[in-house]
Amino acid sequence: MPALVGARRPALLTPQKSNLKLLNIGTRGEWPTVRIQSANTSYESFRGRVKLAIPVACKRFKTVDVGFYVNVAEVALGNDVAAEFAIEIPTAPITTPQRVRYGGSTSTIIPDGAAEHTSDWIEASWFGLTEFPAGLEYWRRWDMRVPQGGWYLQPTVNSSLINGEGSTFVAAATASTLLSTGATYGSGNYSHVPVMVLAEVPASTISVWGDGDSIMILSNDNFGDGSGNGGGWFRRGLYSVNGARIPNTNAGRGSTQISHFVASHSKRAQLWKYTNRRVSHYGTNDFVSGARTAAAIFADHVAMAREYKLSVPGGKNTISAILPRANTSDAGATVAGQTFPGVLSVFAAGGIGRDPLNALLQGAVGGGWIDEFMDLSPAIADATFPDRWKAPGYTIDAIHPSAGTASAAMGATFNAVAAAWPAAA
Repeated sequence: MPALVGARRPALLTPQKSNLKLLNIGTRGEWPTVRIQSANTSYESFRGRVKLAIPVACKRFKTVDVGFYVNVAEVALGNDVAAEFAIEIPTAPITTPQRVRYGGSTSTIIPDGAAEHTSDWIEASWFGLTEFPAGLEYWRRWDMRVPQGGWYLQPTVNSSLINGEGSTFVAAATASTLLSTGATYGSGNYSHVPVMVLAEVPASTISVWGDGDSIMILSNDNFGDGSGNGGGWFRRGLYSVNGARIPNTNAGRGSTQISHFVASHSKRAQLWKYTNRRVSHYGTNDFVSGARTAAAIFADHVAMAREYKLSVPGGKNTISAILPRANTSDAGATVAGQTFPGVLSVFAAGGIGRDPLNALLQGAVGGGWIDEFMDLSPAIADATFPDRWKAPGYTIDAIHPSAGTASAAMGATFNAVAAAWPAAA
């Protein structure tokens, strides 16, 4: 049929750009750093639950697990893991735990060495909710199984200080408690936390990636109970920023150097795409264990900052200054007891290590790759001798911040830094 002369064409609909983006909204990404062996029938099944929170309102979310752990390098676990997960929300209209699905199945296999093993969507409607509100706390329950002699992934430290958490190792034939409610696994033992929780949220949402050494992770601090009083300065600082939690995952590992991260980070880097700001603390172990120069460490920082920004359009890098490090003769009781023998001389004021590296990092801000230099030292350094820790109560080894006092002080300083971050682009 010929077209009608003078007939109007239908208006073309202009596609509207969504302001939502798939980002990590987890607030407790704890990366596995060790593995535990199922040595006998009593260890065939690993079960437990962990406490998590929703910092940004969303209608659905996914959980992400991995099949490797972070030692000096990224290391495949050594076997697949059969797993089932469920989400429990005690405050929701429907309190019965709901099974997590993978490709529609209620069970899954986490492949050995997997860099990203992601669930199907977990819907708010399953729990009688129209959305998961910001601030909602929930529990992830799990039941994992490996053959005798097989391995499970674990974070470095147990979670015995988080009220209501617990886990247990039992024979595979033991009746499942996956869909039970409450603290059915006792308390303490090892946790198994998803490295990320993904949701479609406003693109302006800040989602932070952390990497670094034992200063970066919680060190001597406790895991906390979800009230901002644990998890090291990183998690403490992001707990309540301008009245809201900032999503984060911390992929650091104690006793590591930035040279280790440069050499082995490809699996972790695959998840950068779900974040938009990277916070990093590396260098102290490079000086002590690697006998490296400030210039070499700085070059590695720039290389990793560059790679992150090229991988994450609009992403930002915040690099933390190296903290004081010394020898202590009295477990941190006095400033006078802190000295700099041998290799530790690089940390002394005017030495060839800490001061030059911090100066290089600060001077690189605005050069294209490092967007921000952050110095937490004023929170824990002595006013008269800023190359040493405050005393008493701020450290017991003149290397790591103490639980409570120092971690809280550093967290407050970091909180002020985060409060000034602009919304993500």
